Amino acid sequence: ASSGQDQEKENSVRLATALVAFFIVATPCATQAKDRVTFQLDWLPGGSKAPVYVGIGEGYFAEADIEVVIASGRGSNDALVKIAAGSSDIGFVDLTDLMRARAERSVPAKAVAAYFTKGPHAIFALESSKIDSIGKLAKRTVATSPFSSSNVFFPIVLEANGVAVDSVKITNVDPSALGPLLASRKTDAVIGWIVNRSPFAAQAAAAGEKLKQLPWSSAGVDLYGSSLVASESFLTKYPDVAARFAAAFAKSVDFMKGNPEKA
Repeated sequence: ASSGQDQEKENSVRLATALVAFFIVATPCATQAKDRVTFQLDWLPGGSKAPVYVGIGEGYFAEADIEVVIASGRGSNDALVKIAAGSSDIGFVDLTDLMRARAERSVPAKAVAAYFTKGPHAIFALESSKIDSIGKLAKRTVATSPFSSSNVFFPIVLEANGVAVDSVKITNVDPSALGPLLASRKTDAVIGWIVNRSPFAAQAAAAGEKLKQLPWSSAGVDLYGSSLVASESFLTKYPDVAARFAAAFAKSVDFMKGNPEKA
């Protein structure tokens, strides 16, 4: 009986030793969890949003020990509000929106990197509408998203092209409704970004129409474009994470330029 008890004690000691060894090895792994970053989109997912998806898909963020969660957006102003409030850490915001917000109030957000070096704002219309210039928008209906950064500058575009602002009827709709409204001829034109051309063109083609694109940069109003903007709290509390994120994002942009189809 004594021999059996000794064997039982020896087995218990071995088990305890094994458990201690396991926790000694496992504990460091638990402290090496990836930093979680919430990335804020400023519009519906599309080609122009590729870098954040490339960074996840190609493992650039993982290599930087970062886990990225993507938050949906409904316009640049909407994205800025969410980032400034701290519900998102970093994301796409039109630089002109940030400049205006910081000039008007102390919004706690800062630009950390450029993405678009030329504003992509544009008017889209069907060729059958005969709208072949911004000057042809007088007495027409134009649909836009209520949170689009383009809305701030649209009156300037109209005035620069000799169109009275009150002669254009502007309607606010959900971003996903812009293409269908245009294709179904329920609006004469829509405000969007050049990068929105593909879905708009496909929807127009399905209705037997062709799309006309009128970039604002070709109509006398050239603006700064989309940038990476981060909340000040994120930059202050986690500067190393922000730096690693920006570096991985830059790798994603380079990949996108060299591999557009895969991106």
